[in-house]
Amino acid sequence: PLSANRPKPLLPIVDRPVLARVLDLLAAAGFAEAAILTFHEEARIREALAHLAPRGLALRFVHADRDLGSAGAVARAVELLGVEECLAISADIVCDFDLADLVAFHRERAAAATIALTRVANPLQFGIVIVDSRGRVLRFLEKPNWGEVFSDTVNAGIFVLSAGALSRVPRDEPVAFAADLFPRLLADGAPLYGCVQAGYWRDIGDPDTYLAVHADVFA
Repeated sequence: PLSANRPKPLLPIVDRPVLARVLDLLAAAGFAEAAILTFHEEARIREALAHLAPRGLALRFVHADRDLGSAGAVARAVELLGVEECLAISADIVCDFDLADLVAFHRERAAAATIALTRVANPLQFGIVIVDSRGRVLRFLEKPNWGEVFSDTVNAGIFVLSAGALSRVPRDEPVAFAADLFPRLLADGAPLYGCVQAGYWRDIGDPDTYLAVHADVFA
């Protein structure tokens, strides 16, 4: 694996690690602070970001000594940092979404959680989401087979979250957003929304997509 000898968020996209590109996106959207949630190889990530973080974006690090799952890690960080709202973004995606627009959408609807959505040709590796005319989530299915595909709109791995939504996350077990927290919010009738984002998006979760994003850059 390409990530055998370095943390996956530090894999370069041409000349800049993917995590640095994510931070560039946050800075461009007007964020003043970012919390980096670490588990494996925190020291290497800290060292890299000491030279690569964009100006004007303050970094904080929140380290976990065990795997808490995606939602569990964010819930713990929000609790430790004492914030009421956050935007959570995966460190292995490349996109140019308007994150300020996503936050505005979330606040206008007084949502508990808002999922950034994007449309893809092949949704099999992602979580499919169906929303109503105002964006409220009606249904979703994680990593379907072709017989289960009912939409080309998928979870893009970027979420705006209230502390209230994250308070539903158990603290004694790993909890994932797509598989655990979002189905729980949907079942409870919480205001869970999805906002379709225009623009470029790729998940670099395997060598094929990692190669593809470089082809896109050079094109």
